[in-house]
Amino acid sequence: GKRNNRSSDITQGYRALTRAAFKKMKIKIPNPLAPDYEQVIRALKHNIKITEFPTHEGNRIPGSTSIPSLKAGTEHLKLLLRELLLP
Repeated sequence: GKRNNRSSDITQGYRALTRAAFKKMKIKIPNPLAPDYEQVIRALKHNIKITEFPTHEGNRIPGSTSIPSLKAGTEHLKLLLRELLLP
């Protein structure tokens, strides 16, 4: 981005947006499998300032995930391709 924006990890952390920034990103219905991915890409495309602060994640509790890796990966790829093609 023009502001030297970057995001070191788009799948973790918290996001806070102003109402104006959210409207500028034009996210109608967030992708249920990739909302964080979509928000960061749109913020970078629209030159919305991103500020990161560290979060500390604990160890994952053992068990099965509710989202299959292939399905999540496919959704992320579709979202990325769509965002590359849109202005």
